[in-house]
Amino acid sequence: MDLLVNSAGFGSPLDFERNDIEDEARHLRLHVEVPMRLMHAAPPGMLERRFDTILNIASVSAVMPRFTYGAVKNWQVQFSRWASGAYRVAA
Repeated sequence: MDLLVNSAGFGSPLDFERNDIEDEARHLRLHVEVPMRLMHAAPPGMLERRFDTILNIASVSAVMPRFTYGAVKNWQVQFSRWASGAYRVAA
């Protein structure tokens, strides 16, 4: 079995309005774009093998407002739920 684990992340130390917007954009790319690109690359081979797993690790912040960190983690949870339904293969 092959396994893809998306677990990278970091939080910003300041409130959103005090953070540099470029830091916020890097934060968004890491938490959203990177897992999306990895998950886009993985399914063709995984579907062929029928037994592989993608594990996306989010945070409790995904279900509570916590600056942009909570927002990007909520995106990851929602994207994971969609992918689970779309790519689930009966063993």
